[in-house]
Amino acid sequence: TKVKRGLEADAENKNADAAISSLKDTERELQRELDQLNQKMTLKNSELERANGKAETLKSYNETLEKEVTDLRNKVATLNVEIHEGQAATIK
Repeated sequence: TKVKRGLEADAENKNADAAISSLKDTERELQRELDQLNQKMTLKNSELERANGKAETLKSYNETLEKEVTDLRNKVATLNVEIHEGQAATIK
């Protein structure tokens, strides 16, 4: 019976070793997948930073254009006043 129990213990140890080995393989695979996902996330964060930079540039450009349009509208209004005043002076 001692021999039988020894053989059973050996079989249990082999099964346990196989299970541990399988778990280690699974852990390595999951770590590889995690590393790949982290790399993808790093790339996506870089893309997001570039997109945010472009958005800020466009926002600034838009603000500049809006200011220029406002300035031009004010200049046109001033010129219209001058034209009307000139026409009124000419008529008199």
